[in-house]
Amino acid sequence: MPMKPTAVPWIPRALLRGRFACFLFFLLFGMVIYVFLFLSVHNRDVGKLEFRQKYNDTIKVWIEHGYFKHGGLAFCRPVDENQRQKIWRSSSMGFLQAAHLLERISYAWNGGFSQRLMCFHNQAIVWISSALLGFLAFTMVLQYDGRLVSALLLGVSCQSVYQTFPYNLRYYWEIYPSAVICIFAIGYLILVERSLRQETPSGFHHVLRVVIVFGMFYTEPFTAFFFLVTYYLIAIVMHPSVIKGQRHILTIIIPGLAGILLYLGQLYYVKLTYPEVELVGSGWLFRTGLDGSTKYVGDHFGLLFDKRRFLVSGIGNWKYFFMSGLMSMGYLVHLVIPFILSLLAFLPSYLERITKQTGIFVVVATLVAFCYSIVQLRAYAIAYPLESVVTSLSSNRSEDLRLDNSEFNLDHFLPVILRHKNAKLEAKKD
Repeated sequence: MPMKPTAVPWIPRALLRGRFACFLFFLLFGMVIYVFLFLSVHNRDVGKLEFRQKYNDTIKVWIEHGYFKHGGLAFCRPVDENQRQKIWRSSSMGFLQAAHLLERISYAWNGGFSQRLMCFHNQAIVWISSALLGFLAFTMVLQYDGRLVSALLLGVSCQSVYQTFPYNLRYYWEIYPSAVICIFAIGYLILVERSLRQETPSGFHHVLRVVIVFGMFYTEPFTAFFFLVTYYLIAIVMHPSVIKGQRHILTIIIPGLAGILLYLGQLYYVKLTYPEVELVGSGWLFRTGLDGSTKYVGDHFGLLFDKRRFLVSGIGNWKYFFMSGLMSMGYLVHLVIPFILSLLAFLPSYLERITKQTGIFVVVATLVAFCYSIVQLRAYAIAYPLESVVTSLSSNRSEDLRLDNSEFNLDHFLPVILRHKNAKLEAKKD
């Protein structure tokens, strides 16, 4: 049964009520981490780095040659220059729209594309989703534990671990749909949590649900579908009352279909207007692994124990990420969310409740979150070292070392370190 939150004199009552002011608190805390990241592991000279140009080129085509003309799809070259090019059909490119808007501002202000702005945008997506996750953890712990300080500490613990999660840090180099859909998924869970505290959802609540569901399906329809199926399965079995009064046709089915139809309309427009353009993409057999391919991973146990999983993702030594691998299955970042909530929010608050709220488990969880965030930052820094480290290593060998995030990972970098150490040992022997 939910506990009544206890008041704390030096904390504003708006935080106690868990409303918008509370979200602003987590947004501010996330901004502190965001700034720290760009002063540490992301403190790079963008002009000296090489980035994958696929999405950058797509945004340039949209701005310089027309977004609607190209159907909002992933054209890397203007269609007027080449109508026989291959276009990735597996995404509506909805996840790029915020970056698209920012780059239009950059074009109007500076007259060109800004890679630094893209890097800021990519990490801002993680910042927003981490603030939402911290807010979700806070509101849920507050209802269960009742102590505001404990809820705040566990909320920021979840937020810090998620925001420094190595795969989230890797989005600095390139954004993917998996990063953007987390914003909608966590937002949906926040609405669910709030619906548990009020018998009849408000009209604004329904509007937010429509926007979130549409955003989910337009960004990543397959992930959105399985997310909602899982939600309804759990809700029907464990808490049937939560799905009452939600106007499922109006707030779930219609906006979901609208997102899918808009995506299909983009594909149909491009194919009808430019029949020579080839729409390509991986099929469902490849994505489910039922085609038998072992190019990226073997069986399901390989997701947990195959060292190649961590090297393919470019995130460093598998030993550093065994815990993260258990939490996220080493691949999809949105799978880490329920495990962070379970380990750093629900488990400590449950232990606090059965031990008469001694506070020790909240302190331990907070310290563990802080220490593990540092572990994640260090592991990412090893996998993607700063230019000063690369320069000092490359000056001691004749090979060129490319700072390309698709090639420059620990699998490539580790042999360089070993050769550098071996050269020192051989020099000492001589």
